[in-house]
Amino acid sequence: MEEDDLEDVVSEPESEPEYGEEEDVKLTKPSKNIFYTQALEGARRAFEKLQSMGLPFLRLEDYYAKMVKLDSHMEKVKGHLLIEKKIEEAGREGRLGRPRSCSRRFRLRI
Repeated sequence: MEEDDLEDVVSEPESEPEYGEEEDVKLTKPSKNIFYTQALEGARRAFEKLQSMGLPFLRLEDYYAKMVKLDSHMEKVKGHLLIEKKIEEAGREGRLGRPRSCSRRFRLRI
C-alpha cells in the first residue's frame, strides 16, 4: 500500500462523541475493501518474512493422513457406542410401560 492510501484510511475524528451518544458504526463497502486489502498485505508480508527466516509455518502435507487409532480399536469403540445406545433406548421403553425390575433384567441381557 502507498502512503496516499493510508492517509485516506487514517483520519482524525471531526469531534469527540459525548458520553451516552451513539454512533452509527455500519461499515461501507469501500471501508470493508480497505480492511481486506490491509489484512491481505499483512499476511503476504508475514509469509515472506517467515520464508526468509526459514521458519516452518505451513501444515505438513500428510497432516490429516495419519490415523491415531487402529481400525480394530475403532470397531471396539463403535460396538460399545451401539451397546450404550441400545441400553438408552431400552431404558426409555422401560420407563414408559414396564416395571423397573423388567427394564433392569432387559439391560443386563444386552
